[in-house]
Amino acid sequence: MKEPHSLTNRAQYTLVYRQGKVWANSLLVMKAMPNGLSLSRHGFAVTKKVGKAVQRNRVKRVL
Repeated sequence: MKEPHSLTNRAQYTLVYRQGKVWANSLLVMKAMPNGLSLSRHGFAVTKKVGKAVQRNRVKRVL
């Protein structure tokens, strides 16, 4: 089931990747930008370096 506050399409992710502010450490890179809404929205992208799809999906569920 999709959460109502998640990013839903490629254009939304691309906008955050291009215009968002970046915070990073050795384990995580976080990009964020204001959305002008009264609620916060989120999305998780896990690189293929983590493993196959089953492992990446588990990481997203845990986050």
